[in-house]
Amino acid sequence: MASLASAFPILPGKTELWKHFSQEMVGPRRSEHEASRKRLGVTREVAYLQQTPQGDMAVVYLEAQDMHSPCQAHSPKPSSIGEQVKTPLVNLGAYSRGRGLASL
Repeated sequence: MASLASAFPILPGKTELWKHFSQEMVGPRRSEHEASRKRLGVTREVAYLQQTPQGDMAVVYLEAQDMHSPCQAHSPKPSSIGEQVKTPLVNLGAYSRGRGLASL
């Protein structure tokens, strides 16, 4: 089992957007989110808000049999994760359309 833990900066003033996005993923869009994780082979995903003197961070931990699929889904090219997830990540500062996720 492979695992990946990363911390992504949240742009100043965007913490409430991150909270809203996170609540959607465990609330009204839970089944859609779980289906996307299953398609990517993710067996565990945990996200935390970490507040630091340098600014807020989204700390994400993933487990999967093979990390290639989950990492590939967050690359800058079109993928199965879809714009409905990438767009909020761009707005938060964690995703760049030119580089993918900030730490990948």
